[in-house]
Amino acid sequence: MHLRAQAQWAVKGETMSKYWSKVNSPKKPRNIIHRLRDPLTNSLTSNSSKMAEIARKYHMDLQKSPHMADDPPD
Repeated sequence: MHLRAQAQWAVKGETMSKYWSKVNSPKKPRNIIHRLRDPLTNSLTSNSSKMAEIARKYHMDLQKSPHMADDPPD
């Protein structure tokens, strides 16, 4: 893998291309959620599927709340 990267740099590294743009673009930090608190049990979970289910339920409940139903869509 390392030799492939070196070869690709030798061929495309000094020319203006998609490869050059990708290699020289700044890397943005990511906000990773390591744990999520379940509001029903008040416990922390790091299981991805459980975290997705908690987030899905939260957003579905948020959309069903009364103050969201009264506002006209923008």
